[in-house]
Parts: sequence; structure tokens; C-alpha cells
Amino acid sequence: MGESTVAVASLSERLRKTERRVFWSGGVAILAAALALAALVVAASSGSRGTAPRIAGEFVLSDTGEDGLPRLGITEDGTGLALLDEEGSARVVLFASDEGAGISIYDEKGSLRAALGVADQEVSLSLHDSGETERVVLMASDEISAVGVFDRKAKSYASLFASKVGPGLGFIDEQGVVRHLLDKSGTTLVDEKGNHRAYFRIGDDGPALMFVNEKGEAMASFAAEEGKSYLSLQDGTTMPQILLAVEGEQSTIGLLKRNGDAMAMIATDGTETVFSLSDADGKARTVLDVSGRRGALQISDASGAKRALLGIRNERPVLVLFDLDGGELWKAP
Repeated sequence: MGESTVAVASLSERLRKTERRVFWSGGVAILAAALALAALVVAASSGSRGTAPRIAGEFVLSDTGEDGLPRLGITEDGTGLALLDEEGSARVVLFASDEGAGISIYDEKGSLRAALGVADQEVSLSLHDSGETERVVLMASDEISAVGVFDRKAKSYASLFASKVGPGLGFIDEQGVVRHLLDKSGTTLVDEKGNHRAYFRIGDDGPALMFVNEKGEAMASFAAEEGKSYLSLQDGTTMPQILLAVEGEQSTIGLLKRNGDAMAMIATDGTETVFSLSDADGKARTVLDVSGRRGALQISDASGAKRALLGIRNERPVLVLFDLDGGELWKAP
């Protein structure tokens, strides 16, 4: 297992690629949710006529000349046709203008309760509570379709949407920030400032979980592939500083510098265990290797040349000192 230090660097690079994939997919998903948010905000008002409009004039349809059947009225701005109740209040209004067309439905108090509208190649349906607050909005356009469920203040809500990048479910706070998003490949968590803080994604290679700081820099990552799993801890740099990996029968723990150089490493494959300490240049200076009934401690100089070896061979201890060219200077016994 002399190649274990190299394996740590290889594992680090593989984990970096996973982090880049998670960042990219999480960013695309949040963008899709933001587009759905904007579309729902527009849709919430596109079919609305506000409080029941004032009627400029009315007429009655009758088939007997006595009691009137439907009572119809024209809105003051001349763009709407209203169906009136017995009190003369508009309950259903059909309107059309250069900006769009729609139907608004009002309760007996004149409060808007439902609105269907078409504008700019977009159709929307909004349902309102007794205070005229949008509680449910459905919209569809060529780019995106969405359903939004709002709270009583019409601020925070949940949005189910489908766009060109796929379907998703987003939870939005009162400031309009997408705080939690589920899409076809995973989920993204966002703090109150809009900073992405955690990702869970499932890609072709397998699942990955990542935690980031406010700057979007990776702090901890966990990834799993077929027969492999990795856990890394770092301080926002691109390289892990603590790396744990399991790949087949080999398990590795590495402590690394910010540039990715391994400073300390322990690895085992079930038959051999290696522990190594490296210098500031990433060169292994002390290596402890235990395999079966054999054990050895090797010390190298700054150039990487082996200078001393203490071990057990054939149940007997052995100590060897080496010169700069690798020749034996002294040996005991």
C-alpha cells in the first residue's frame, strides 16, 4: 500500500468534482424556483379586478315582462360586463382590454373571491379568502406552470412548479426568499439572506450531501457511489482538509493542507495497515507499515530517500541505516 498517499490526492480530486456537480445542479434548481416565484406573483394579480367595480348602468333580461331574470350591468370604465345580484351588487364580472381578459367572482360583501385571467400568453386562476388575500394561485405559460399556496398575509407560501429544467417544490418565506427547494435530483436549503447553505443531490454517480458557509464555500461533504463513500471537512477552501474514504476493502483517513498535500494518513485494506506522516512539502517522512506478521517503521529525509528502517522480519527485530544513495550504512543484527 505504498501508493496510499497518492490515493488520498485522487480521492480529494474526485470529491471536488462531486462538489462542483452539486453546486451546479443546486444553482439551476434555485433559478427555476425563482422564475416560478416571479410568475406566481404576476399571476396573482393578472386576473383580479380588486373590489367589486361600480356599475355605470344596468339592464334586465326577462322572458315574461314581469320579474327580471339575470340583471346585467356595464362597469364604469366600459371594459366589463357584470352579473348583478338582487341588491344590484356585481357578483360576476367579465372584462376585456388591451392588457388581457378575465372573469372575477365576488361574494355578497363585494370582496373578490376568485379570478380567472389571460394576459401576455399566460393564463392564471386565483382563489381568495374573505379579506381578498390570494391563498391559491394556478398559472401556466409557455415557459413554466405553477401552483402557489399562500399564507393569510400572502407572503410566505409553497409553490409546485414545472419548467424546462424539470418539476420542483419550493417553500418561500415572507421576504420572497426560496428557503427550501425539492426538485427531481434532490433538495436545497437556503438561509434567510438567500445564501445556499446545504445541498442534497442524487446524480448518475450516486447521492451527495454538502454544507456550505455564507459565501457558498464548501465546509463539509458526503458522497456515496457504488461500493465507495467519502466524507470531507474543510474551511471553505477547494480542497478537503480531513478526508475519510471507504472504497471496496480499503479504508482511508487523511489530514491534508489547504493545497491538498497529505500531512498524515492511515489506510488499511484488511491485510495491511499503513500510517504515514509527511513534511510541509507533502513528502512522506515517517511511514509505519504493518502486514500479517511483519511490521516496519521507515524514516526518510527531505528528498524522500529512505534513511532508516526499523522492523520485524521472521519474528526477529532488524534496524538498518541507509546512505544518500540507498546503500546500507549499518545493520543490526
